[in-house]
Amino acid sequence: MPNPISQLTWCIEKGYIACGGDNGMQSVLKLEFGKADSQSTLSMNQALPGHSGTIQICVWNEVHQKLTTCDDKGLIIVWTMQGNKWYEEMINNRNKSVIKDIKWSSNGEKVCIVYEDGNVIVGSVEGDRLWGKDLDHGISVTEWSPDGRLMLMGTPTGEIKVYDYLGNYLFPLKMCSQISDGSSLLAILWFDSSNCTTLPDNYSEIFPTLCIVYENGKVQLMKSESDDSPILFDVGLKIKCARWFPQGSVLAFGGFTNEDTDKKHEIRFYTSKGILLHVLKLSNPISSFGIEGNGMRMALGIQNEILFANVQYDYLFTYFNGTLVYAYQKSERQD
Repeated sequence: MPNPISQLTWCIEKGYIACGGDNGMQSVLKLEFGKADSQSTLSMNQALPGHSGTIQICVWNEVHQKLTTCDDKGLIIVWTMQGNKWYEEMINNRNKSVIKDIKWSSNGEKVCIVYEDGNVIVGSVEGDRLWGKDLDHGISVTEWSPDGRLMLMGTPTGEIKVYDYLGNYLFPLKMCSQISDGSSLLAILWFDSSNCTTLPDNYSEIFPTLCIVYENGKVQLMKSESDDSPILFDVGLKIKCARWFPQGSVLAFGGFTNEDTDKKHEIRFYTSKGILLHVLKLSNPISSFGIEGNGMRMALGIQNEILFANVQYDYLFTYFNGTLVYAYQKSERQD
């Protein structure tokens, strides 16, 4: 039986899809879509040998076009493209503790690796170790601020602590009182609005860009690390995966409903202010998903298959003086 997919992510800049699963299964795909949405060809399908365990982390360095993967045995591999193929560039295995998260800074120059026992390592894109530190608490997830000045460290008890880029503790992140201690963190997702040319410069002052996701379905949205009025809402799912859309206006959460019997598998879409937009019902459990760079398609990791879905937006239109005026985005364009 083919290995079930555990991780899937879509490279925004170049369109590569990386997926990983059990027994070291790791591949990079690229689809070339035709004029009709149903027409596509696979221009790349390269297996990446090197892992033996289950792939737990799969993350792109968008700026330098590198792929970082990690399995449950602690092996980290950084892949880079040479010619038309992906090759191992760096390999690391600390062999002391479980790796919980790996995140690249927005400028692609630094990578942060966090371990379950509280060890943090920050390295450069060239592979040099910049600094390492043992924190006095365990770590479950991490995230860089868009400007690279801050690092957020989520603890196993659901708290989030703010550090500077050198690992010096600053203050605890303010959490809504409805989030009880002990809730398991799934992800911290900080959208970098400066990378999106269609957004105004003050976008992060108007709309939330920091998303904190708990496995029990609670989600907290903030405009910054010091936002005193965060938005809290309940997705209504046991969340397995969550992502910002590349344009920053929509969040997607995949998982299953809380009912003990007759569980329903879904992806629920919300605005950046926590308003439900749409529910996509699935026939089987979803483990991970990726979103195309223009936000028009999704790749869904469901059991041992990758399914593709088209995204249809509610387009802006108006009618006046006998004229219909409307705006829409073409799938082959980024603007």
